[in-house]
Amino acid sequence: IASIGLDAYVTHMTNKLKASLPGDSYQLWLDLASVLYDKVYPPRPMTIVAMDASGKELSRLDGLFLLVAMGISGNRTYGSNKPILPDHDNVCAIRQMPLLRKLALKGPMSSGRIRDFDEATLFSAEIIEIRYADRILVQMDGEAEQLVAQDFPLRIAKSPPLIRHIARA
Repeated sequence: IASIGLDAYVTHMTNKLKASLPGDSYQLWLDLASVLYDKVYPPRPMTIVAMDASGKELSRLDGLFLLVAMGISGNRTYGSNKPILPDHDNVCAIRQMPLLRKLALKGPMSSGRIRDFDEATLFSAEIIEIRYADRILVQMDGEAEQLVAQDFPLRIAKSPPLIRHIARA
């Protein structure tokens, strides 16, 4: 799974603390990130363009997003067995929401009930292109890196043999 936003922030902070905080710090950072993320990475307008394998645009989303995640297929979970792509779709985009709503939805969303909420959009794509004009974290397979405005547009694509590839567009 490759993702940007809150998800990458949780990964980054969990990795930072692994050496000094024994045990499962993922759950701790999932809780703390709901409160801290917007202060560290204030939301900015984002455009997500879904494409087929030939690069033809399938759909476009504009707005403020909390996270965008893409897998090589649907039915994907994180290492801690938390479903992020709970059914056949391989892309999940979750729109920004107020803090109290984030806290209320954290449990149901982390148990795979993502489709139950208006803030979540799940769809399938071979390629997504993300346009963003600020810094934000990206993570792929548990390793996080910070991107800056000059790194965009960003493409996340499935490529043979179904390995995700992240590159400037």
